Amino acid sequence: MSETAPEAAAETVAETAAEADPVAAVETAPEAAVEAPTEAPASLANPMRRRQFRPASVKSKLSADEANRQGRAVRMAFEIMGRDEARVFLNEPDEALGGRPLDVATASTDGMQAVEQALAARRGTGSQA
Repeated sequence: MSETAPEAAAETVAETAAEADPVAAVETAPEAAVEAPTEAPASLANPMRRRQFRPASVKSKLSADEANRQGRAVRMAFEIMGRDEARVFLNEPDEALGGRPLDVATASTDGMQAVEQALAARRGTGSQA
């Protein structure tokens, strides 16, 4: 006997199923259960395809000077007003400055000076929202 017991049992089941129902024989035949797909799945079709999610860029979008001005404005506002009031002040448009103080300070040295003056005025009069 050249076949092992499991192979012989599978063959017997397949023969019995073929006698009773040819469709069932095809569905239960051991060869049908181990066949590999003839085509690769669509997700593997192009291995050079770009990843859907790319890691965030590590390069800063601000220049060193802009980042320094932004950091200085944030630190100064937090020291003078406290965290919550500073967040509102820096992110809300200010008519006297012509925009959001954080953007104005980041954009230029003159803008940073204007934000520093606005913060100094708030320091002298107490913080106002």
